[in-house]
Amino acid sequence: MRTGRECVTSDQPQAEIEDSEVNFRELDGDTPLSEPRWPLKIWYKSIRDTALRDFEVKDLARACQQELYPEYFVPLCLRKLQEDPMAGEVCDGELVRALKVNLRDYWRSDPVERAQFLDVAARAFEQSVSADGKTTEADLSG
Repeated sequence: MRTGRECVTSDQPQAEIEDSEVNFRELDGDTPLSEPRWPLKIWYKSIRDTALRDFEVKDLARACQQELYPEYFVPLCLRKLQEDPMAGEVCDGELVRALKVNLRDYWRSDPVERAQFLDVAARAFEQSVSADGKTTEADLSG
């Protein structure tokens, strides 16, 4: 299994990637895989032919946690987080946590997407604090 650090970044505009049928098999060059024995490889094989745009939140989070092709996944994740800053299947905020913890190098290389992420992360934080019944910054300022 290769990561985004080992592949050539696509020259396709990002909107085209988000609307295309690109999948892991295409990104990894159809590299033959042995029969998977471990959970991560079983997951990878199970979603290998799924278009990236069709990934569920848990799959997006796992791809981020494994730092697989972040140049493809970050825009998809940001789009999901614009709709729901607390997106997650295992727990609320799962996707924003996966982006924060695992992609620090990526954020340094793309200041525009980093700014978008920081905005979404701030909204997710506000929602999590509000959900807990605590005072939010918005409550204090108005």
